[in-house]
Amino acid sequence: MALEQIFECQRNISRLRSGPLGKLLEGFCNWLLGHGFSRSTIRKHLFRLFHLNRHLGDPECGFRESLSSRDVKASFKVYPLRCRNRGALEEHVRRVRYSINRFLDYLRVSGLLDPLSDQEIYQPLVDAYLKWMRDYQHA
Repeated sequence: MALEQIFECQRNISRLRSGPLGKLLEGFCNWLLGHGFSRSTIRKHLFRLFHLNRHLGDPECGFRESLSSRDVKASFKVYPLRCRNRGALEEHVRRVRYSINRFLDYLRVSGLLDPLSDQEIYQPLVDAYLKWMRDYQHA
């Protein structure tokens, strides 16, 4: 249990394990520990990921079973509007983005991120182009 190695407070552990990303955060914590991150850095990353976890748990979000890049982009749009301004908002949002991008790196390496979610928009265009190439250019 990697979260127990990082946090002593059971309330924090249960908050991190709740929500749609609860099971993934344990693996992410193990991944960070394996890459030599300090306990304080891991805490910061996990608490910043709690914002994404809370967003995905919102019924208005429409989160499905697997995390996609589209879900993360939607959270990037909504998060600055919801967060409390306790200083430089841009700096805080930049740090949250950094932690979420590190989490996405972990998901890509683990094969848990939907890699085709960004390409769905362009797929009809690519299909039409390939059809045109076959029909008119005989390629």
